[in-house]
Amino acid sequence: MWTWPPQGRGADVAREFVEFLGRASIKADARTQVFFDVLGKNLTRFQIEKLYESEHLRDLPEGFKGAAFYGRQGAAHYHLGLTDSDYDRVRLKEPGEFFTQMGLKKLDEKGPDGTLFTGTIASKAVFKEFSHKNAAALLESGLKVMDPENIKKIQCLKDRQTRHIQNESLQMVHEFYKAFPQSTDILKQYVFIYHSLVRRYRHEGREYTRSHFRAMFLMDKLRADYPAVAAHLDALRNFYRIDITLKNPQGNILHTLSFDSKDDFFSVYTYTAGGQVIPRDDQGVPIFEQAFYPTELKQASFTAQIDTLVNVYGLKFISQGIVSRIEYDLSPEKGRLELSLVDFPKTQVTGRLGSVVPAWVIELAIPQNMGSIVDAFFGTMVRSRDGKGAFMALEWDTSAEQNVGFGFFAQSDFLDNFYVRFAAAAANYQLRTTGQARQEASDFIGKFFAALIADLTLYSVQNGGAAPAQTAEASSN
Repeated sequence: MWTWPPQGRGADVAREFVEFLGRASIKADARTQVFFDVLGKNLTRFQIEKLYESEHLRDLPEGFKGAAFYGRQGAAHYHLGLTDSDYDRVRLKEPGEFFTQMGLKKLDEKGPDGTLFTGTIASKAVFKEFSHKNAAALLESGLKVMDPENIKKIQCLKDRQTRHIQNESLQMVHEFYKAFPQSTDILKQYVFIYHSLVRRYRHEGREYTRSHFRAMFLMDKLRADYPAVAAHLDALRNFYRIDITLKNPQGNILHTLSFDSKDDFFSVYTYTAGGQVIPRDDQGVPIFEQAFYPTELKQASFTAQIDTLVNVYGLKFISQGIVSRIEYDLSPEKGRLELSLVDFPKTQVTGRLGSVVPAWVIELAIPQNMGSIVDAFFGTMVRSRDGKGAFMALEWDTSAEQNVGFGFFAQSDFLDNFYVRFAAAAANYQLRTTGQARQEASDFIGKFFAALIADLTLYSVQNGGAAPAQTAEASSN
């Protein structure tokens, strides 16, 4: 019932990717560790000018200064180190190899509120078979599971714990748990998804599914088993909320996503039938003639409208109607997904600092014109690249399907003003974790990845995929 194209390889590809992530215990040499310490110190305090003048950065092409790193998978660790190689001269061949180059360029012109810089990142890596094509196939197969006809065929009996849940939603969750028993057994102890809604609807004689997936932390269980992680999440409560509405060129809605720092931390809402994404208008009416299969996209343009709220000890930054353009371009052996910042409306700064705030907030002495400072920072990003806007792009090279090449690129102008120092300080103090929290998170992720790999392996074999080759260590036991 739980299909996973293409040709039974989807689960194998996902397993290979998860295995790579699970092995990625990073080890850096002494020289590289010193650089990371300097980089972290300057970025935490957002001392861009000081970082730019640092002896740890070297000259790069086109007037940039920066650093480059090369990584490869070893027997026990993922080895990462500084390198003097340049991006265009590096050729990666082995799965897991990685190269990234970061650069800063100080612009001659000076903004009214600070110094102007251009920042760039260019990365490349080799993933076995994990490509944009397989990612689209995995998405499409997940949508097929929620097809109205498929829901009718899934049978699931309610028990005392789930009798209050709408039946179609329960069927989908139960089928997912059945397909991946070991990993979901771990996950469902700490994340609740039974309040998700999956329902069949009919419009103009055609049936479709409305899916509203929601995920919520079970904080009492987290506090009992992972107290430091729970304390970190408690400290983050009410810090941010991000709402994203993805639209097609006709202005109709494809997906809505929400990320929140409350217990109910993630949701995504979409319409689907037969593996297609079905757009809807602002009133929620499905537009069937604009439906599409993710695997059949060749060239596409979308718009993301983003609303954000950041609450720093009572001082709220509200940005509504941020616009980002998304371009997708697929050729026989390459794929590219590019996101660029089109518009960033004025940010509303409201509220006031609470009576109890950390010392770093007091030390920054927040100015009265904070709103205009924020607008100057993001306005500079919108004007990047001669008005094309700050951007990030993902690229895939599938000319060798067993060794997929992956690239990541980003570039933006930015203003080194008070806002970036404030934002860096807020992120540092709100998001940083203790050593115990990092250890607990590492323990949980390791346990979850091991279970997920076992589930994906079993699922792949049951659906016609290949069993993974045993390592020498495994075969000797």
